[in-house]
Amino acid sequence: MPASRIAKGLNLSKKAIERFFRLIREVIYNYSLIELEKLSGELELDETMFGGKRTGKRGWGAEGKHIVFGIYQRNGKIIVFPVQNREKETPIPLIESHTQAGIFIILMNIKP
Repeated sequence: MPASRIAKGLNLSKKAIERFFRLIREVIYNYSLIELEKLSGELELDETMFGGKRTGKRGWGAEGKHIVFGIYQRNGKIIVFPVQNREKETPIPLIESHTQAGIFIILMNIKP
């Protein structure tokens, strides 16, 4: 259900509802990292963007988008991290801290 409809039904501002949902997502994300075991086996890594406005420039150059980096263990788990940029140095610490040594990784779209 969109935040605007919930805000109207509860007689609250849309901004307050969006903030509440963002806080809930952050709590769920932080809790999921606490009991996280390192991934192993064949892993796929990729990045994408979410959000942004539907006007103006589209694609990677659009404003207001958030970059997300993910690690997918085949037939297993998925870990997703918000990242600040697409530089090669950004995902390396995430890969090292959340995967076991000696894994087979399929790099899909990490820019050098």
